[in-house]
Amino acid sequence: MRRPSFVWFDLALGLYGGTIALVAAAALTGSTLFDWLIVGTGVAVSLVVTVFAASRSNLVSWFVQRRLHTLVAVVSVALVAFNLVADSADIVSVTVTTDGLWSIVLLIVAGMIVHITAIRGYAVRMHEHGHVLAEWTAPPDRRYVWMVRVASLVGGIVFVVGGLGFAIEFHLPTLFTTMAGSVGGILLAHAFVVGRDRHYTLLESGLVTQRAKTINKQFVPAAQLRTVARSDRALTIRRGLPWPIPFRCSVTLIQEPDTIESVLRERLG
Repeated sequence: MRRPSFVWFDLALGLYGGTIALVAAAALTGSTLFDWLIVGTGVAVSLVVTVFAASRSNLVSWFVQRRLHTLVAVVSVALVAFNLVADSADIVSVTVTTDGLWSIVLLIVAGMIVHITAIRGYAVRMHEHGHVLAEWTAPPDRRYVWMVRVASLVGGIVFVVGGLGFAIEFHLPTLFTTMAGSVGGILLAHAFVVGRDRHYTLLESGLVTQRAKTINKQFVPAAQLRTVARSDRALTIRRGLPWPIPFRCSVTLIQEPDTIESVLRERLG
């Protein structure tokens, strides 16, 4: 019997496909986003994609291993960035209408739902098929927490205040202020959750992590994991670009740290 995580991924992928169809149909026909015919097109495409996803038992693994879950999550951000750059550089005259803002919001929400449900479904599948090499839960060490917390607070303030200042000084569009404020808000929020416990699941294909009291999981492919190091204070897993910040676990709170370190070294070696 299929697990609920897979079902949610199928529905999320259908929602994403339907949202793209909805936005594309409205743009091509010049109709409003919530015209009944446009909405009907989105619903129809959503059903087709959901049925297709449900008929493919290994789709979630294929999706995550190729990092498509990350791609769908950043597509909308790329559209916003293009909108901003094109407008600021006078490449094209971009008018952000109410429908345009709704399109961006819907794509971002649908993309994030796909991102979250894909990793959750993938982790469940790996557990079911016995591909888990090691699991442990631990908070980051205190020194690391304060370093990241200070960096996040400073970065958040710079983006919020600096973004507003730049927008006023150089008469940049409101979209610039919105983007800078959003990045700043994310950094400020990260400063308050960085010290929470994180659950790690080491797979043959990579590492799945999840911070306590959050629904979002993160998947790092094995090819991106670089080295592992251990000191009296922390177990450190370094990864490649574009995420240079390593994972650091407090050694004193890891059960069987020698075993975990041995498995990591064998996998990364």
